[in-house]
Amino acid sequence: MERICTPKRFDLYRPLYRYMPLTYFLKLLKTNMFYVAYRKTFKDALESQLDIKLQFGFHAVGNNTQPPDKSHIQEDTNRITEKSKKHREFAELPTSCWTWQKIENILMWECYAQRIGVRIESDANSIAASIDCNGYDCMCADIIYERDSSCNSAEDNLFLKHPAYCDERETRFYFGKIDENNFNISPLAEQGQKQESVEFPVNTKELIKGVTLSPFINRYMAKELIYMLKEMYDIEAKESSILLKD
Repeated sequence: MERICTPKRFDLYRPLYRYMPLTYFLKLLKTNMFYVAYRKTFKDALESQLDIKLQFGFHAVGNNTQPPDKSHIQEDTNRITEKSKKHREFAELPTSCWTWQKIENILMWECYAQRIGVRIESDANSIAASIDCNGYDCMCADIIYERDSSCNSAEDNLFLKHPAYCDERETRFYFGKIDENNFNISPLAEQGQKQESVEFPVNTKELIKGVTLSPFINRYMAKELIYMLKEMYDIEAKESSILLKD
C-alpha cells in the first residue's frame, strides 16, 4: 500500500476486530488473499444513493414572502447534482468494515460471522501494512452515526451512517487513489463496471494479531480448531467468552 490517510489524532494501533464466516477465514489463510466488497453491495441503500428529501433547505412561504432568488435555486440544484454524482462514484470504492468494540457482540456473530465463524483482531497500522493494494492508497476513519443533511458533502458521507447502526462502532477503510489537492479518493474500477468485490494479496501473519472463535461453534470442535490453527498457521486462537447452551 502506498499511503494510509486518517484524521488527526487517529490511533493507528488501537485494536480493531472483524467478524467473518469460518469458510472465509480458512480461505484467507490458505490463499493469502483479502476479500473486500464494493460499497455499493452493502444492504444499506444510503451507501450508494442519497436520501433526496434531506438534501433541500427550508424556505418561507405565504403572501408576505419575497419571491425566491432564482440564482440560489440553481445553486442548490447544481450542488445536489454534484453531490449525488460523487456519492454514486464513491459507491464503487472497495470498503472494509471493522469494529473497535472490544466486547464480543452476539448480533455480529449472527450477522457477519453467520454464527459459525471467527473474530480476528488487528489494528489500522497492521491492516494497511499487510495488504498489497498494487500502489493504491487507503483512507481510514471511525464512522459517525447521524443523518445526512444538505450541509454535508459526498466526502462527509464516506464516514457517515444512519444512527440505527450505531451499535456496530465501525472503523472503515476505503481503498483507492487519494488526490491530495482535491481531498478526493478515486475508485479502483471505472464506474459502470460490474465488479462487486476485489481481492488483495495479504500477509496474514502481519494482519492477524489474535482470533476468537464463535460461541455457536461446538466446544469440542472449537478445541480442535484451536489446535489446528496453531499447528498449521502458528495462530493463537481462543474460545468465545459468551456461553451458550448446547
